[in-house]
Amino acid sequence: YGRQVIPVFKAMRDELAPHQGEERETWIQVMLLGDVAMVAVPAEFFTQLGLDIKERSPFKKTFVAELSNDWIGYLPDLEAHRLGGYQVWTGYHSYCEPGTGERMVDEVLQLLEMLKQSELP
Repeated sequence: YGRQVIPVFKAMRDELAPHQGEERETWIQVMLLGDVAMVAVPAEFFTQLGLDIKERSPFKKTFVAELSNDWIGYLPDLEAHRLGGYQVWTGYHSYCEPGTGERMVDEVLQLLEMLKQSELP
């Protein structure tokens, strides 16, 4: 089985290699429903990224919806990249550079702060 899988992943990496360093735009959304903040991200976050948003959100209740409005694959946090393992290697399933997840979390938190500042009393 391994002899069959290795060429598949090599072909994926060979196809993606010329695109290394390219930037891609995608969508992040935040909204407030009553006192609940909703966050929509276009990736399948590794757990820590979603927890970081919830823990640092200016709202008491924050929900993160993944795979929303776009699909950029699995998005590992930096620690997962460092450790290696499930879905952190480059392929069609995960092609964002290390640190993309943390940058997305920071962007979400900026948007949540803007939403909090514009909240009506």
